[in-house]
Amino acid sequence: MSTQTPTCTKCNSTTEFAGVTRPSQTDETSYAVVWKCSSCGGEVHDPCPLGPIIPTPDSCLSCGAEIASDAENGVCNCGMNPAQAEAALGVTKMPTDPVDAARQAYESGMFRYGLALLNKTVLADPTDEAAWLGKTSFLESMKFQAAHLALLEHLATLEIGAARAIYGNRLQQQGRHEDAARHYKEFLAQMPDHELAPQVVANLAVALGELGRPKDADTHCEAAIHQEPARICHYTNYATMLAHQQRFGDAVATVDSGLVAVPGIPARIHLLETRSMILSDMERGQDALLTIQQAIALGADSLRAHFCLGRALALVGELGPAREEIGYVLEQDPDNVFAQQAMEALDKALKAP
Repeated sequence: MSTQTPTCTKCNSTTEFAGVTRPSQTDETSYAVVWKCSSCGGEVHDPCPLGPIIPTPDSCLSCGAEIASDAENGVCNCGMNPAQAEAALGVTKMPTDPVDAARQAYESGMFRYGLALLNKTVLADPTDEAAWLGKTSFLESMKFQAAHLALLEHLATLEIGAARAIYGNRLQQQGRHEDAARHYKEFLAQMPDHELAPQVVANLAVALGELGRPKDADTHCEAAIHQEPARICHYTNYATMLAHQQRFGDAVATVDSGLVAVPGIPARIHLLETRSMILSDMERGQDALLTIQQAIALGADSLRAHFCLGRALALVGELGPAREEIGYVLEQDPDNVFAQQAMEALDKALKAP
């Protein structure tokens, strides 16, 4: 169960870590590590129990269940007592830096070992932020949403600063902007100099905008840009918020500020795509087309770039080429709702007398 590299079941050769997956999209109690044979190319799927989400002295490190107080010899339902579970997971003796050892274990596919290291670490020191964040990163990467949220809620009660910031972001994704704003403010009050503080300020700005407080949102967006003037997301998030408020001129000006302040071609491409989308929202087709063409000249070839080009072409009356661009997006991403809507509009326009 991914505490050591398995051998191929077909040819008995060594395997290499190939990824991690979920056997069921509704079950958050297990995952499977995928190993690929270096000889025959076959795959071994190694099922693993998640273990405890929030470990306690009475929880089994292996399966995560709480060991009943009257259990004979302290044996869990999975058949192991605590000492046996530690031995099976390889954590009877802890490394000097268990958090770094867990990171290395993740990279090599030894997730059970890595999680066991982190669980023992937080049992010994419930305030160890790095260990807790190591657990949250795995849950988030596996899209174990309920488990991730439960852990973040627990960490918020412990006043683990970075976890409070992440918890606020999850609440915001659920549309719970008031709760998110509260957690962001508490984080900033506790840890104003934390490395995540500028991003939290920016996230707070978005939450305030959703709560109908545009002036406060502007203040926080501008503060985030002031703190990290070369970070692209501060400009794009602010511009997107302004566009949603129909403040299109301010949105374009914000993107233009980012084009001056943020270095690098990838950042410039992303900003130009954002600018083109806003100009399309303003129905300034020619300006939107010129902007996305600038991005394409720099090497833009993402689905976002093709979508922007399709929108701009449609606005200047080039419906056939526009349909080709939107069609390409749908070929690559059939579930793209915005591309579906654009294609319906184009088909309707092309059929019009």
